[in-house]
Amino acid sequence: MAFEIYMQCFDHGKPTGVPLSSVRALFPIVESESEPGYWKVYYEESDWCNIDMHLLATDATRVEYLCAFRPCGDMRFWEAILAVLQLGPVVLYFLGNAPPMVASEFAGQQLPRDMIEALGYPLVVHSASEILDVIRK
Repeated sequence: MAFEIYMQCFDHGKPTGVPLSSVRALFPIVESESEPGYWKVYYEESDWCNIDMHLLATDATRVEYLCAFRPCGDMRFWEAILAVLQLGPVVLYFLGNAPPMVASEFAGQQLPRDMIEALGYPLVVHSASEILDVIRK
């Protein structure tokens, strides 16, 4: 897919994070082609992508922000994205006319008001297939 997806974590509208170790465990990172904040994830010859990752400024063990460049089509990647959403109050969004996505109503309630005004109220998704359905619309 030729676009980017973004994930951010919020608590009452303020940046927060999810455990780096939990996020890292979800993706098949190619260590030899990755850096601490920029991962190459590889599933198959034609199914790979890069993930830019930023740690929470106040806690380097927590991920505040992820961006996947040209996310691959492998369903395992999208299941990992869903698992990231389920780690806490994380929102997934991308440029286009789709609502942001969260894994729970609680996560949606944590977003900054200006984000909701700009992107719309988040849609709760329960599966990787639901995420892909929103992206493909």
